[in-house]
Amino acid sequence: MHFLIILIAHQFFFAPLPEYSTIVLEVKNLKLKESSEVIYSLYTTNNAFLDEKDVYSYGKVKANNTTTLILKIKAPSHLGKVAIAVFQDLNGNGKLDKNIVGMPKEPYGFSLNFRPTFRGPHFEEAAFLPKDSSKITIDLIH
Repeated sequence: MHFLIILIAHQFFFAPLPEYSTIVLEVKNLKLKESSEVIYSLYTTNNAFLDEKDVYSYGKVKANNTTTLILKIKAPSHLGKVAIAVFQDLNGNGKLDKNIVGMPKEPYGFSLNFRPTFRGPHFEEAAFLPKDSSKITIDLIH
């Protein structure tokens, strides 16, 4: 019995931590604006892709008067593929503004530079396997 308790305690305290990779994300084609932010969302296969209430992680960075921004994002390599959605918040309201038919009014983009026609991407169309120091470039769509 004591052996079992020691074994369980060992597994709990000395279990390996999940592995993470650092992704270098280059966001290009930003609109020049004095006060704007780039907001990114990272999704895994466990998240509902493009559901802003079900993201693995997200962040925002000031993008004052620049057309290119470089970010470093930690991604869980132990969960398999990930996908990134990005937009430039031009009016500071913290959300991607859309027109009456649902098309974005602010610059946006996806990993693998998926270019939507009449719909947003499915997870697999923007997904990639994160490796340490992976460099991903997203060209924003206006």
